[in-house]
Amino acid sequence: MSFNVETIPQNTEKSVDVVGVDLGVKSLATLSTGKVFVGAKSYRKFEAKLSRLQYLNRHKTKFSSNWKKAQLKIAKVHSMHRQHEKRYTAQANYLLG
Repeated sequence: MSFNVETIPQNTEKSVDVVGVDLGVKSLATLSTGKVFVGAKSYRKFEAKLSRLQYLNRHKTKFSSNWKKAQLKIAKVHSMHRQHEKRYTAQANYLLG
């Protein structure tokens, strides 16, 4: 037994626009529409300063006053990097949103 049904294709309008997001390493996100969000690469921005501070801190006596001051500077650079990343991802989320 077999059936043959003829139908006319109907175009239906989308009630909700849906976009697929591909998160990656090379770029932060790629949308199914073709738009690409490039990653912030903020580590590169802070890498030289962080490297210099860690280099200067290497021979200081641990837990001395100067070592603690240098550690605070290093922590501040790490914090700036983290804030930059958060800000960038928040902006990307807002644009998606």
